[in-house]
Amino acid sequence: MNKKRRRGTPMMGMVSTRLANSTILENILSGDVQFKTISNLVDTYNIRTIPCPFTDNSALPEAMGCEVYFQENAHASLKTHPIKTREDLARLKIPDPHKDGRLPEHLKAVKLICERYPDNPKSGSVSGSFTLAIQLGGLEDVLMNTVTDPEFVDELIDFSTTVNIAWARAQLELGCSSFFVGDPAASLLDPKTYVRFAGAPVKRMVEELQVPLLLHICGDTTPLIDDMCATGVKVISVDAAVDIKAIAPRVPQDVLILGNLNPVGTIRNGTPQEVVEEAKAMLDRLSDIPNWRFCTGCDLPPDTPIENINALMEVLENY
Repeated sequence: MNKKRRRGTPMMGMVSTRLANSTILENILSGDVQFKTISNLVDTYNIRTIPCPFTDNSALPEAMGCEVYFQENAHASLKTHPIKTREDLARLKIPDPHKDGRLPEHLKAVKLICERYPDNPKSGSVSGSFTLAIQLGGLEDVLMNTVTDPEFVDELIDFSTTVNIAWARAQLELGCSSFFVGDPAASLLDPKTYVRFAGAPVKRMVEELQVPLLLHICGDTTPLIDDMCATGVKVISVDAAVDIKAIAPRVPQDVLILGNLNPVGTIRNGTPQEVVEEAKAMLDRLSDIPNWRFCTGCDLPPDTPIENINALMEVLENY
């Protein structure tokens, strides 16, 4: 009997560690652990497009000199943001994905995943260049410089984009065929500044990598939807604050919309039956949007009940 097509899947990066009895720290330190965690997720839920490597936004900035604060079951955070001047930027080197920091461990996971699942599409992961620039230079300083010294921010973002492209190409060489671009800091920008400092570098990645990109920005990106689509990405992923019905007419039919069940709402705090009811209601309400696919608005929290995830996946499998 043919299975019905699943209309999307939730983001399960952090919660996948609990499914595999590992920790977030173990995953961001070890390619072997990442491989086991991602493989377990794929096999448990029959995931078609495989996300790899394990979500870790600290590895690239760490390889360029940022100090990192590690936690057992939360994403690592940055303690320092050393790029404050053009002189600081001039001293930076593009990290070697095969040698520097923890990047080789992430590539090991990509290699193992691509070897184990040769017939599945594999989606690599890169940060948005504006977010990477914020990590390198610090939130307040970079935002202030978009007004007081925007040319310096242009230079920092140009460097960040070059780094992202090199990191993406290393994943492409191992078998990835598309990329998830997470740019959460871009939600801080108005449309005009978004185009210059966040949209333009995504467009450059689209042009240079020549593979499909999925762009995710956290928060209410309603004012940015047109400019997100104008980057040339094939998929935009929107958070729970966005009204998909309202934005759908602004999205070209050849661009997919992913979203946007609240990851910290019913699926984390409700019962399995409440999860089923909310997911079915969303599937029904948005079913007339041909370029929409179900997803959560962002990554599920690591403490999301497994029984709630199972209930959601059953709905998606049989809808």
